[in-house]
Amino acid sequence: MIFDREQFLSDVQEAEMILVGLGEEFDFVKKNIKNAKYAEYYEMLEKSIFPWLLPVLQNDFDRNDTENTKIGLDKLIQCIAEKNYFVVSTSSNAGIPKMNWKYDRVVCPCGGMTLKQCEKKCENSIRETTDEEVALLYKSISEKTIWNHLENGFSEELGTCLSCGAPMVLNNVYAPNYDENSYLKKWDLYNKWLTGTLNKKLLVLELGAGLQFGTVIRFPFERIALINQKAKYYRIHESLFQMDEALSKKGIYIQQNAIEWLQML
Repeated sequence: MIFDREQFLSDVQEAEMILVGLGEEFDFVKKNIKNAKYAEYYEMLEKSIFPWLLPVLQNDFDRNDTENTKIGLDKLIQCIAEKNYFVVSTSSNAGIPKMNWKYDRVVCPCGGMTLKQCEKKCENSIRETTDEEVALLYKSISEKTIWNHLENGFSEELGTCLSCGAPMVLNNVYAPNYDENSYLKKWDLYNKWLTGTLNKKLLVLELGAGLQFGTVIRFPFERIALINQKAKYYRIHESLFQMDEALSKKGIYIQQNAIEWLQML
């Protein structure tokens, strides 16, 4: 479908509540890597026992669309600023939760690099990472000394667990024992917010969400929209943009990268 900006702005204006999903298109994407060095690092981590380090590489990588992502999200925030909204992000892009969203209106259930946890998931082990720790992690990747830590963990970069002495790792979905307690309070808040959408004019914006974490954004958002008789649905994705017949009756689907689409707002 062709994007009608005026119609979209009208849909935003008419909506009483807005549900936003930000998916994998906001993440570090291998096909976007033009720098051979970063492509090598990506493949090295992806095939290693350290995939939880990918967010570090993503946030240090000087992508061409880095600034475009920020500009696009700023435009989105301006569009929905006066509305009652909630944002669910499956991207590990550390910049997303730092955007100027309304307080406590964004939840990132897949984690990223801002928190660390015990590798063995000891209780109450979650801590904030420091800029220095993240810099050390990236140094280990770029100098390939990461492989020297196969035996002794990551004590130099992230330290060890105060309870059991095991290495600390980044708190994200790629960690060996992901501790989901880091986001559950906000997830509960999100679910409470959802209960108030049933009889409201709901605008659902599914942006760049594929099937990698389909049970977090894509499928639940579809069910929410189908149950709500007043819902309107926008699905924006470079390749997985299709809708079934039931959803297409209340939806608009556009074959376009979500970051590029945001530039048009």
